[in-house]
Amino acid sequence: MRRFSKLLLIPSGIVMMLSLSNADKVALVLFPLIGLAVGILLYLSKFNICSSAAKVERIIGSVIAIILCIMNSQYFFNSWVHSTAVKSLLGRLFTTPETGLSILCVVIALAQIPALMYIVVIAVTGLVRMCKVIKVKNIANILKEKMCLSNILKNTSAVVINFAIAAGLGTILLWSVYCLPIDSIEHHVRSSAVTIQEEGTSPQLFSWCHSQLDNFTDSIMLLEAADATEASAFEKAMLAYRGSIDDSDPAETLVAHYIHNEEFTETIDYARYWHGYLVLLKPLLSFFNYSTIRIINGVVQLAALILVCVLMNRKGLTQYIIPYILCYLMLMPIALAKSFQFSSCYYVFTAGVIALLFLKD
Repeated sequence: MRRFSKLLLIPSGIVMMLSLSNADKVALVLFPLIGLAVGILLYLSKFNICSSAAKVERIIGSVIAIILCIMNSQYFFNSWVHSTAVKSLLGRLFTTPETGLSILCVVIALAQIPALMYIVVIAVTGLVRMCKVIKVKNIANILKEKMCLSNILKNTSAVVINFAIAAGLGTILLWSVYCLPIDSIEHHVRSSAVTIQEEGTSPQLFSWCHSQLDNFTDSIMLLEAADATEASAFEKAMLAYRGSIDDSDPAETLVAHYIHNEEFTETIDYARYWHGYLVLLKPLLSFFNYSTIRIINGVVQLAALILVCVLMNRKGLTQYIIPYILCYLMLMPIALAKSFQFSSCYYVFTAGVIALLFLKD
């Protein structure tokens, strides 16, 4: 009987992921398959709600699971209510398509409760066990040791000095790349504008998955890199000027100015944050255009992935290599390589991972 009840987790997992699907054919196939995998994993897990979780944990898990079921069903309704095929099908069976879809959503909400409850109870139980390991007495001793005046002053000084060094180094680096000759950069940005014109502002790489590029932000980067405003290198480094044309978005502005030779109507500053990508992008644009830099970007990202895997192996963390590669694949590597906007965060967290793997402790 218990095995039969756990077997219900498989269809429940399918329904749970189905409720999160978007209104397209690919999602209708892909999400249930993912749900099937989730359901099988839950069925094979050794965790048992009745024996492994306390009564309070089961109650909390049930409440959270019900709330999530309602939210998922609402999302399903909002995703599919505008589908012509759904309206046509349900319109034949019920008085109105909305009524039929509402009834279907109630059924879906009830069907996904076992899987969601199982997942939430596992999470709540794990959290409770983790909290039990933490002893208040140990925390008090650590705070007493660390919160003395000398330690506070020492740590505060370290933070202030590190911040000052980072700010100073960042300023010097950004100022130095704004001292580079602009002619070669402008030449390569002009040829880069052809690629942006062919692809558009937000192109989709593949029709079968979410793989949209952010040419909008990449165009801002290119416009900033090629800015020829009459100002000092330091001022341009701090204010990050770029040209703009009336109500055109950055991609349209890039194409209009560098391909159709339209003049900029205004100069916009973008001083909200440090545009650190320009430290790499401006030197690269001195020698290569947008398409070539994309290829270089993809090669470097792949090299970084291989380096992380090699370091993991040396550290005895081989069991994490496959999960790490799967995480990388979920980022859509081709889009990651083609969009500078997406690459920035990838390099920051990958550099952090490599640094951690080089540390002895």
